[in-house]
Amino acid sequence: MAKTPVPQTAEPAAPLCLVTGASGFVGSHLIEALVARGYKVRALVRTSSNLRWLRSTNPELVYGDVTAPESLPAALDGVHYVFHAAGVVKAISRAAYMRVNADGTDALLRACSGAGQLKRIVLVSSLAAGGPSGRGPAVVEDDPPRPISFYGESKLKAEQIAIGYAGRLPITIVRPPAIYGPRDTEVLDYIRCAARFRMAIIAGRPDTRLSVINVHDAANGLILAALSEQAVGRIYYLAGPEVVTWTDVAAALSDVLQCKLRRICLPIIVARMGALLSEFYTLITRRPALLNRQKVREILAGGWVCSIERARREIGFEPTIGFREGMGQTVNWYRENGWMK
Repeated sequence: MAKTPVPQTAEPAAPLCLVTGASGFVGSHLIEALVARGYKVRALVRTSSNLRWLRSTNPELVYGDVTAPESLPAALDGVHYVFHAAGVVKAISRAAYMRVNADGTDALLRACSGAGQLKRIVLVSSLAAGGPSGRGPAVVEDDPPRPISFYGESKLKAEQIAIGYAGRLPITIVRPPAIYGPRDTEVLDYIRCAARFRMAIIAGRPDTRLSVINVHDAANGLILAALSEQAVGRIYYLAGPEVVTWTDVAAALSDVLQCKLRRICLPIIVARMGALLSEFYTLITRRPALLNRQKVREILAGGWVCSIERARREIGFEPTIGFREGMGQTVNWYRENGWMK
């Protein structure tokens, strides 16, 4: 007698994740973390994007832009999780920040409204949306937001837009502080200067307290936020395992660079003059400068510390990379890739 064939049960396909800002610093590390966990990844990139950080993971590429709404519906086809990491951290005007960070978020969420299979959308916001802690206690998610820069205002506007979609879409907002790690270009010039001139420049008070986070911890926190059922409609701060001061930053750099650094406290008047010169340069070149009056305002805010207790309690987030260890990894990566020249 012939045996009755046993029905074959197809293994469930791995969830598909869309990452915007995929070719950037945070986006590329997030893709690596998702691939390591077995997820399929689709990367939203522009035709002008440099894809060097995506070659090792080889995600599915889809060309589009959050400022081009017509390019987004196709990118969302079959997607289960969306990680919205696209945005600008430097721009020449408030309108330029708003166009990408706020209007781009609105365009993406409108497109998401037509994608019925979505399990979660994670909006990568910023501590800048909540505002500084000053000399007081760490800010928490329920504190009234007080952004003090165009960047922070644009990120808060993106959050407000996302909250407007909360009844229709499963959205979680994550607010990391300054993110550092391999591939980061924002702190590169500061570290190069420290290595070349054997000095650490400190603008503002040396004891100003700061929350920072390594990019690997940040990527893990974003994924945890996406997977937690409790996180729908919630806002979370992420941060590293310790609060640092500018004095700690100088000491860590001295340690990882293996040289003694002179600490140079930059007078505020000099910082403000430098900001004005940088803004004049921006007017001529139409390229955003690293230092401007917005940045000086952030430096003078007195402190940028956030609490991660809600993230610990609700999504199981626990940072593992200390600042000195993380800076060591970052500087070693810069050296290995010829970025310290």
